[in-house]
Amino acid sequence: FKNIRMKAKGESYREIIAASYSFNPVTDHVMTTSSSIFDIKKAAAMYFWYKLGDRDDKSILNYFDEYKSCIDEDHKRFNSNYGYYAYNPDGGLLRCIKSLLNNKASRQACFCINNNEAMSPDSIDKLCTNAIHFFIRNNKLEMVVQMRSSNFLTLLPYDAFMFTVFFQHVYSTLRSTKYYDLETGLIHMQVASLHMYDED
Repeated sequence: FKNIRMKAKGESYREIIAASYSFNPVTDHVMTTSSSIFDIKKAAAMYFWYKLGDRDDKSILNYFDEYKSCIDEDHKRFNSNYGYYAYNPDGGLLRCIKSLLNNKASRQACFCINNNEAMSPDSIDKLCTNAIHFFIRNNKLEMVVQMRSSNFLTLLPYDAFMFTVFFQHVYSTLRSTKYYDLETGLIHMQVASLHMYDED
């Protein structure tokens, strides 16, 4: 993170602009190395919140204080439940699977999460993830996650966990349906603002 220090809303933080890195969804995850920044109960709560895909579901507030600033009396629905975009009946994961089953070399296995409504000046629940893209190259499933913003210490461990869940969902479906020898590739992260707050 070098020593680039910024201030936002009175909080001091360090930031990298345009960070790129990759990790193996099978072997690499913070949950295997640091229990101090990854709570399995919080991860489970996020998993079930996403799987339900209900923007009105407020159960996540019992586990993540970060989401308390995302709703109020005038903003009653969450934008930031990624399950709404991934798992609904016409959801992004299903469309990505269909695209790759139709064309193994597809460049169209992509779904958007961020949107103009969520990023409008009136929104209090700005979305951190822009889009998720899947490729099959060299007989490996690769995933590209493009993020607007990522809190490296407090939220990224849980986002990375859920991105791994998305990856596994697509991979297991493709492998059991058509590409029986498909191998796992990497999850590639492209983050416009990767940051961590000094208080953390």
